Amino acid sequence: MIKSNLSLERQKPMLHFFVITVVFAVALGIRIHDLNGESLFMDEVRQVSYYDENFKSIIHLAASQQQPPLDYWIGHLIVKVSGSDFAVRLPAALFGAGSIVLLYLLAGRFCAWPLAFFTALTAAFLPFNIYFSQEARPYAISIFFLLAVLLGLGTLLDSKRNALLSSIFFGISILGYLYSRTLSPLVTIVVLFAILGGNIFIVGFHGQKHDKELLRRLFVAVILLVGALLLYLPVLKIILEKGQRYVSGNMGLQTFFAKLIHNFDLLPIWQSFVAQTEPITIPLLILVLLAPVFTLRSPANRPGRIWYYIMLLLPCSALLNIVIFQAKSSMPFRPPYALYILPLTLILSAGAIQQLWDLQYRVQQFRQFIRTAVIICTLLIFAGAAYGAVGYKSLHRKTDWRGLGENLSTYGYNQILLFHNMSLYGNSPITRYYKGKAPFT
Repeated sequence: MIKSNLSLERQKPMLHFFVITVVFAVALGIRIHDLNGESLFMDEVRQVSYYDENFKSIIHLAASQQQPPLDYWIGHLIVKVSGSDFAVRLPAALFGAGSIVLLYLLAGRFCAWPLAFFTALTAAFLPFNIYFSQEARPYAISIFFLLAVLLGLGTLLDSKRNALLSSIFFGISILGYLYSRTLSPLVTIVVLFAILGGNIFIVGFHGQKHDKELLRRLFVAVILLVGALLLYLPVLKIILEKGQRYVSGNMGLQTFFAKLIHNFDLLPIWQSFVAQTEPITIPLLILVLLAPVFTLRSPANRPGRIWYYIMLLLPCSALLNIVIFQAKSSMPFRPPYALYILPLTLILSAGAIQQLWDLQYRVQQFRQFIRTAVIICTLLIFAGAAYGAVGYKSLHRKTDWRGLGENLSTYGYNQILLFHNMSLYGNSPITRYYKGKAPFT
């Protein structure tokens, strides 16, 4: 796909290291800034209250929130050092910054490194990414491992190097991804399994003799997927037994399809796309729609197998996700339930911009116009994301429980009796911030 000498693989190691360092530093700086500016909100407090338990107990406690335990296990280790708001949110900030680096590396497989760099910076500044990289909840960790899975798979299938290290990285990433959240990782892994199975069929029946190595690596990828799923099944079983959100034991197949037909609505997926990509929703939507068009019109520019997987993964995962959720749950579908949308959208958008740039080599008379238009488009998208970050940082985002006592004291009463009933959550913000710090607490 890349028609220049600016591909990531052709860069000097020192430049490569410098760009990665800049990307990580910028992303982490944005996330560290004001990380503990507001108190933990209810779901964060509930999750953090489980951190003092042992590893085995955490599995069941996390399952009570319909989540696997990986993020909780990490929190368990963190609170041994510090249980402050900053400390318990720090893993999310680190995973969020790490996901920006992985996005840069993944986009660099299809784009010139300057475009991959601006794509990563755009992701770093998007409000949705910042918000969920500053919560002690399993959001940023899921995006991180999704990108690690795709990067590992791309390296395993397209690299000419020894497949052992790529296989190990890919296998660990799958397991981490499945253990990060419940539904969206499971959905994307199932879709990826189907894509790989289809690719094995195509290569096996229509491939050439030199495709034997590719076929072997495809089988390795499928085996690793199946192995990770088998290792995840015991935890998934606990989640399904404890949670009431996804499974109803009395629901038969007929009831399932009846509920599916009755509830089916794609609007929540569109709303999730808008929420995750604002304030640059329209340009990203246009680029995502252009990506498969450009790819099909220019089959000679082979972008790598993982590019085609991503083009299929985004719509298929979204469709399967909404189908399962609406058939099994009466809960509203919230934007963070489809965390794969934003990273996959940014990768496809970067690839579309690169293909627009490559048009100059086929349409010489418009070369200068194409170059100028692509540069302006890229800079405007980045500027829109940066503007969104500035606006986001100026907003009051959560209820500040730490200011409750001060707020009540302004009424001037000598005594205030405050009743609260939050036993359902196992802990409460009032307990976290005021227990032992005032009489009778």
